[in-house]
Amino acid sequence: MKDVEFLFIDFWVHVHDLPPRIASESLAKNLGNVMGKFLDSDVSS
Repeated sequence: MKDVEFLFIDFWVHVHDLPPRIASESLAKNLGNVMGKFLDSDVSS
């Protein structure tokens, strides 16, 4: 059996209680890129 090394994993980050005036896709991208690499956002809620 061969070992498999995982180098990356995608995960969802949900930020609560952001004031509507600062909640934006731009902020999501900036925060995502600080934590790793931003992939996508869902601003529907």
